[in-house]
Amino acid sequence: FMTKSTKEDVILKRSQLRKLTTFACKLDEGIEPSTALEGKGTEDFPFLINNLSDLLLMQGAVNGIGVTITPADGSAAVAANEAYYKLVQDISLSEVCGEQIGDWIPIGNYAKNESFMFRGIFDGDGHTISDLYINNDLDYQGFFGNIEAKIKNLTIKGMVKAKKYVSLMVACNGGHSSDMLIDNCHSYGEVTAKSNYVGGIAGYGFANIQNCVNHATISGS
Repeated sequence: FMTKSTKEDVILKRSQLRKLTTFACKLDEGIEPSTALEGKGTEDFPFLINNLSDLLLMQGAVNGIGVTITPADGSAAVAANEAYYKLVQDISLSEVCGEQIGDWIPIGNYAKNESFMFRGIFDGDGHTISDLYINNDLDYQGFFGNIEAKIKNLTIKGMVKAKKYVSLMVACNGGHSSDMLIDNCHSYGEVTAKSNYVGGIAGYGFANIQNCVNHATISGS
């Protein structure tokens, strides 16, 4: 049973999330506003992803050319695609992607623009991102698209169906930096590639992968 005020809160929350998702998509097209996150984007003081709204802001900023994020304390802005992020709690994506809503836009949306590559660090801190949904005919599809980064301590659950370079975690770690690493990550769900280069942790790439386990069903041609 939900009271009138509770229903209004839920409607408001969903409306706000839809606006943020649209905002993130617009950033894909090159709009470059700055925003604030708790932390400084460094290894000692990473940007903290406290909730879905924070994650959407990261997604949009990374997928903008030259977009910076301003730390909440007012210190110098940091390049979004090179910053250090840390997940603070489990997050469901069910309000922003799904069969009736649409696809998740990969962080590092290389299919949209080859300049959109994530080169920072994302520490899941043992938390889970669930309800990932992608179903399209594009390449480089996953929670992360194309990266030259470190991803660690993260679990992804969901479904991804796309063309080539497809994964739940990282579609393609396509850079050549010796610092690239995927460590202590887990994937659950279903991954389907209509072409090739498909996996649960990574579809394709050159990064070192260690202490990772794929539990998802994988298929491709």
